[in-house]
Amino acid sequence: MGVAAAGTSTPLSRVARDHAAKHLACAGDDGPQLLFDGRRVSAPGAAFANAATIDSVDGHDGHRLTKGHAGAAVLPAALAFLSGEPKAGTSDLLTAMVVGYEIATRAGLALHANTTDYHSSGAWNALE
Repeated sequence: MGVAAAGTSTPLSRVARDHAAKHLACAGDDGPQLLFDGRRVSAPGAAFANAATIDSVDGHDGHRLTKGHAGAAVLPAALAFLSGEPKAGTSDLLTAMVVGYEIATRAGLALHANTTDYHSSGAWNALE
């Protein structure tokens, strides 16, 4: 969350958040919020813009064997998905995070085991 807070000061984050607010809006005021911004957008919009915000600083988690960062996509996706679940709590967020990290890490390992080309986190984080 600290990296997301720092990321909001970057031009990339501003562009991603403005894009989500303009093109990926939600109907009404019940969509997930853009982190440290307050505007509400659709779940895909929040996942996209919040991931871009986190990734804009490149200070988040990393995994040596996948050569990438699962958390930049896992946290925003989990928050966006669970925002539509009124009874979701901390245990649901932690479960979504564990499952997301597991899927992302296994996908990254599988991709790197099958090709010699370098693939950034975005090549395998989309599976979450």
